[in-house]
Amino acid sequence: MKGLQQFIADLRTLNAKEEQDKRIKSEIVNIQKQFSSGSKLTGYQRKKYISKLIYIYLTSSCNTSNLDFQFGHNQILELLSSKVFSEKFIGYLSISLLISSNNKSESEADFLNLIINSLKNDLNSHDIEANLLALQCIATLGNETWANFLAEDVFQILRSPTSSPLLKKRSSLALLKLVKASPEVLARHNPWIPRILALCDDSDLGVVLSVLPLIQFIAKEIDFAQAQQIIPTLAKKLNLLIMESNNVPDDYFFGEIANPWLIVRICGLLETLIPDVQHLNIDLNTLRTLRACVSKTIEFTTKKTNDLAVRNAHNSVLFSVIGLASHLDPSPEALSSSIDAITKLLDSNETNTRYLALNSLIALCSQGGALSLQTSRKHLLKLFHLLRDQDVSICRKSLDLIYTLTDSESIEFVVDELLKTLKGSDHVLKSEIAIKVSVLSEKFAKNPLWFVTTMLELIDHVGLTLNESIWERVVQIVVNNENLHKFTCAELMRYIMKPNFAEPTVKIAAYLLGEFGYTIKDEFPIHQQFDILSTIYFYVSNSTRAMLLTTFLKFQKVEIEEKQLKSKLIKFLRIEINSVDSELQQRAVEYLAMIQKLNSEKGKVLFNIVFDESPVFNSRQNPLLLRLGNSTELNKSALVKSTDNLTQKLTTKAPNPFKQNSPVKKSAGAPLTPNWDKGFYRIFEFNQGVFFENSLVKVILRINKNNNKKDLLSFTLTFTNKSPRPLSSFITTLTEYKTVKPNIIVNLLELPDTDIDIDHKTSSIIEVLLRSPFSMEDIPNLRIQFNSGGGFNNIRLKLPIFLTKYITSTALPFPQFLQHWKQIDSLGESGESIKQIYSDRAGDKQWLLRFVEKLGFAIVEQQSELFIFGAGILHTSSSGNFGTLMKLKLIDQGTFEIRIRATSPNLGELIANSIVSYFEHS
Repeated sequence: MKGLQQFIADLRTLNAKEEQDKRIKSEIVNIQKQFSSGSKLTGYQRKKYISKLIYIYLTSSCNTSNLDFQFGHNQILELLSSKVFSEKFIGYLSISLLISSNNKSESEADFLNLIINSLKNDLNSHDIEANLLALQCIATLGNETWANFLAEDVFQILRSPTSSPLLKKRSSLALLKLVKASPEVLARHNPWIPRILALCDDSDLGVVLSVLPLIQFIAKEIDFAQAQQIIPTLAKKLNLLIMESNNVPDDYFFGEIANPWLIVRICGLLETLIPDVQHLNIDLNTLRTLRACVSKTIEFTTKKTNDLAVRNAHNSVLFSVIGLASHLDPSPEALSSSIDAITKLLDSNETNTRYLALNSLIALCSQGGALSLQTSRKHLLKLFHLLRDQDVSICRKSLDLIYTLTDSESIEFVVDELLKTLKGSDHVLKSEIAIKVSVLSEKFAKNPLWFVTTMLELIDHVGLTLNESIWERVVQIVVNNENLHKFTCAELMRYIMKPNFAEPTVKIAAYLLGEFGYTIKDEFPIHQQFDILSTIYFYVSNSTRAMLLTTFLKFQKVEIEEKQLKSKLIKFLRIEINSVDSELQQRAVEYLAMIQKLNSEKGKVLFNIVFDESPVFNSRQNPLLLRLGNSTELNKSALVKSTDNLTQKLTTKAPNPFKQNSPVKKSAGAPLTPNWDKGFYRIFEFNQGVFFENSLVKVILRINKNNNKKDLLSFTLTFTNKSPRPLSSFITTLTEYKTVKPNIIVNLLELPDTDIDIDHKTSSIIEVLLRSPFSMEDIPNLRIQFNSGGGFNNIRLKLPIFLTKYITSTALPFPQFLQHWKQIDSLGESGESIKQIYSDRAGDKQWLLRFVEKLGFAIVEQQSELFIFGAGILHTSSSGNFGTLMKLKLIDQGTFEIRIRATSPNLGELIANSIVSYFEHS
């Protein structure tokens, strides 16, 4: 193609990038002109122009991702239908290159569908070269649509006894691509599976190698039991390659091993098919064959060789065979020799070899039983040496293997060595070692004092890189074991008095000293504990400060008459009233109010209730608590303190200031943000939309219904920062929420991020369970607080929770509707509600029909033009399900009447009131 050669030569003579881009763009314009001129192009010309586009795509220095080659699609189709191989080849090459992205555009997806006919014709052609090109294209770009149209044609090539080995190899890879895109193909054509499995016994080893990935997919995703039937065939093939390699053609040998890549593939498939030999009926002859192959391979591949490529091939075969050995339960002698052979590879100078050796040892020790663990523990010192390897992947694998080998006998030695390693480890490895030490200590600790001492030392070493769950579990163990209270508190004081204390240690101290600090007041008086923690206070994060504030109040509870401590605490809290952190500010305000009430008897009672000792943790949630023992001496029945008597003291003489009356007018305590009702009533009609928006923030709300649990709704709120500054301290809370025998239970499942950058979003999920019918007064408020540019913002919105969202439609014939309508009438007046509604949409019957359906009612078919009938069921978790019927009568262009009858008294009135309220605000 001289034109292509000239174009390439032109580009090579241009040195400046701008000149090259200019030449490329002019060439693209010329190609577009040729394609759209209407004159008939020859196959040679098409091939030349498409080749230029391919060359531009592959080598252009300009941004080829922005180049649009759609103008050449029709010409590519012409090339695909050509009978000239070179033209067809360029057509397939252009498809594979120009449309190879996983993120195909809609036009490219349509184009792929257009070439199905070309592929089908080439698959059914007697021209082997056309078959191969089509199969290669399918193996590259196969998708679900292609699978439905082409899978049968590909399978016919694969199963045909006249297909050459090359065709079988290509067709097996193409079929794998199609069944991965659409596994239902094999489910619909189950008889294909035995024919595919039979190919693993093909005389051509290349065909076997190509078909094994397809069989692996069938075993994992389609039919495991049927795939297991080929285990004897695979054992026979493995025996040919390892034990009878003299019968394998010389072309397949590499490094004196017959087809090492096929050995690796067979071993991997056998590991999948033999998850546990003890629970699988493998014939003894097959098992003997596999074990003999394992022993022979280990013996051969551990021989030294100087050729790097050969050594890599030997190691690949060795590790794959040893991985299979762990599934075959070999003899103790064979297992021991396997471990010793792999361990020798840990001294290799090659990182890859050491990594694979560690990986194989982990697999053997995890599945090989007590003997493999015992054999491997002889090499623990070598593993600790590898923990200092320069390659972090080697360090991680060594750590995983040490973790696997540790038991109750070696726990103290292992933990001691790991703590020594911590000092010289990098940031990433330090965190992983900390987690491993924590889990091992939980798993094997026999002495609770040793556990606490070890964990405190670990936390002191790791500091802020520590996983949160580690210090939390330390707290659980100490709280549940009374014998540890005094010892741990004394140890914590020594750690937090160090100049370079670790913040997680302060968190533990904040929790435990607040609960049990009085146990060490002879050695460390309460005021001294307060002074030390208050000094630390300004050097820790806000979350730790919040814990410390509670600790200080618990100190005051211990020394409730101590005026000096009280004075210090009041000064401290007054400082935090002005904190920029809303959580600290809120705590300071509430705690200060409680301290100021300590002068009265009721205030002291309330103070003791709020800051009562925390209950022990439920031991069933953590196996560690069971191992180290619960504190049975603690007089904490049912793990929770009883405060009934104290509560009576508060409620008999004076009303409880924290008691929530129900129902409560939501606007009485805290007025809602202006324009709150606009988004609130929008959600009444729709299940998603803008819930609230101002100049700083936009809130989108979406309601998700649970088809399996119709009394449960999920609210997803998406908050978008519209302001020109980041939002900080972003907090959402529920207010005006009835918690005593509530009709609705509201849970905050996911909280939004506390910081939202400019134009960024964050989400929150609220779950609402309907226990029984509720009025509009029972709906809680959502409080949104955040800082923006130094100003604190407070938004109060009523959550759009409506009874109608829990109604599901139920289709009824009109005669059956009338029968139910009369039955409900027997409930009396409380079962029916009648409302007249004035609206400019009253004359639009089609809109009213859609509105009734949006409320959850099914439209009951009837002939009247003046009436609309609807039927639904309201679902609740505690009260059951209630039939709900609606009758809507059109009075005039501006008025209509609704009648609602329900099988629960007052339910009709509640639903009708919510509908009336919607029309009053819309």
